[in-house]
Amino acid sequence: MARLNPEPPAVDGDTAPCRPLAVVLTPAARARLDGRSDMLFVEMELFFSCLVRKRLRLDSEPLAGAAVWRGVGHERLTAWFHPVMAQHCALQDDSRLEDLPLADFPLARRGAFQPRWLRLDLRDGRFVGDFGWQQGGPPDRA
Repeated sequence: MARLNPEPPAVDGDTAPCRPLAVVLTPAARARLDGRSDMLFVEMELFFSCLVRKRLRLDSEPLAGAAVWRGVGHERLTAWFHPVMAQHCALQDDSRLEDLPLADFPLARRGAFQPRWLRLDLRDGRFVGDFGWQQGGPPDRA
């Protein structure tokens, strides 16, 4: 697994991220990106409601005003941060969390919540990954 140094974001009409993003690509993920002709968009969603959840969503292009890292870690990779909130809480039935109507969550200190690292891998032919806030990048896997 190659650990890349954080690169300055290339910003083109996006909201500039407040910090660099360290990207870790496994050899399989790097090979798949090398073979792509189009951009892979990785949305790092942070969900606020009765609970806090994070998830990666693939191939959804950045929304206007999103903090975007273009070409970070790989020329065909664009990552973006998207804080959202539910319009109502549904903890009594966790299966409904996927179907809740979402709205953008306006953070007063957006930079305090922007991830510090993104890790991508390839499993069963599909991109999978994680993101987080620990300084120094993602924890090493055993």
